[in-house]
Amino acid sequence: MADLIIHGVPNGHDVSTCDKNTRDFFGLFYDASNGVKTNVIRRVNNDVVYSYLVYGNQDKKFTDYNGRPGSYFGMSLVFHNQYAPDSKSVFNLLKATYDAYVKNKVIKEFPDGSKRWLYKELSTPGDEIAMYISKGMSHLLQTQPELNPKVQTLPPVSNQNQKQ
Repeated sequence: MADLIIHGVPNGHDVSTCDKNTRDFFGLFYDASNGVKTNVIRRVNNDVVYSYLVYGNQDKKFTDYNGRPGSYFGMSLVFHNQYAPDSKSVFNLLKATYDAYVKNKVIKEFPDGSKRWLYKELSTPGDEIAMYISKGMSHLLQTQPELNPKVQTLPPVSNQNQKQ
């Protein structure tokens, strides 16, 4: 299907991949946004990235493992040379995965609306968070096939607007 990348600020910015370009790209999501956001980005290498991002709100803090405010959690599906014409289906899958496998398991959500990371890093010995979330997403796709987004081959970039 696609690559699942987990990123956020459990104790400093962390990304569940070792590729420097990918790490740098996902570092751009570490900002002062508020609430839950979704976005779609087509990269120059023909990757299409669908992201589900959870930030704190103005009055509800999202803290890292050590209690430092300004954290976030991101979960992104990266399709290579493919895209989902119905992006909402991708976001439904990401939200379902967050609700079932992240909320109160990786990110503690308190009754007052604040959030806190339960882990110091995305890859800890004996507990690979990205693998856990990925297996959870696979389980959702097996048990709820309606969550599986339909994908198509990515059309080429149009050269119409380029000067000759």
